[in-house]
Amino acid sequence: MRSSGPSSSTSSKRYRGLARLGGPVQPNLVAQAWLAKMEPVYDFVAVDEVQDLTNVQLSLVLRSLKAPGQFVIAGDANQIVHPNFFSWSKVKSLFWRGAWRDARDRRAPARR
Repeated sequence: MRSSGPSSSTSSKRYRGLARLGGPVQPNLVAQAWLAKMEPVYDFVAVDEVQDLTNVQLSLVLRSLKAPGQFVIAGDANQIVHPNFFSWSKVKSLFWRGAWRDARDRRAPARR
């Protein structure tokens, strides 16, 4: 069965074209694109209203740290402004997966 709408590939190309022309930009796509490029620049980061960030946005912020663990996050899951399926357990899982590590650690070649 064939869909009458544009393919996801076509839609993606159109969206990227809009973004290049200064059109609407989806913050999660921007954060995802910058994850591998983020360099550690901050000694400490404080994030308030963490419930309004997605995991990829928070990962990007944490990768900007010069030293892991030098941050504080605060938020209230009952005050979500932009529905994003926030849960404290998902935030905790970022730390178990190592999302806080800086981009250099992820790009470094494996040692023999």
